[in-house]
Amino acid sequence: KKIKRNSTRYIIVHTSECDLKTTLKIVSKGKQDNYKWVSRGGHTHYVIARDGQTFRILDKKYRAAHAGLSMWNGESNLNRSSIGIELVGYHNQDITAKQYKSIQLLIKILKNKYNLDDIDVLTHSQIAYFKPNEYNPYKHRGRKRCGQNFDRIRAGLDKSWHYDPDVKAGRLAPEPRLAAIFYENR
Repeated sequence: KKIKRNSTRYIIVHTSECDLKTTLKIVSKGKQDNYKWVSRGGHTHYVIARDGQTFRILDKKYRAAHAGLSMWNGESNLNRSSIGIELVGYHNQDITAKQYKSIQLLIKILKNKYNLDDIDVLTHSQIAYFKPNEYNPYKHRGRKRCGQNFDRIRAGLDKSWHYDPDVKAGRLAPEPRLAAIFYENR
């Protein structure tokens, strides 16, 4: 029952925020809350274990439900136009050298297949956003922390964004902590 993607414009890197066994269970079978299914499987295209082993979860021609509430450069719902890669681990933990070796190869293959550039590789924390809520009256970045520990250079990527295009265009309010991680040192 999966929907085919019509285009591939981005590769989105995530950290799974759990161990390998739990990651594989969630991305392949789905998520439950109080023993009720809140989503079915197909949450990402690839999972890279801490030892570098790579698992294909969903054929890349289909949409994976990895991006959630997302926007980049004015485009929303990036599930329609992106491939998701989960790195097993946590956003506050180092990504292993073996994971970097595997993701470097996978990104190279995907960039060549879809004619993508380094700037088309983003992290989930760069694309996720919040709708207005009781704490913030504006749509704003900062909904996710996953992938904020991703080192682009170790993944073989050179070029990157020097700013958040949705913040710059006024579509979203900034999240200062994430802006400092991704843009202020560039």
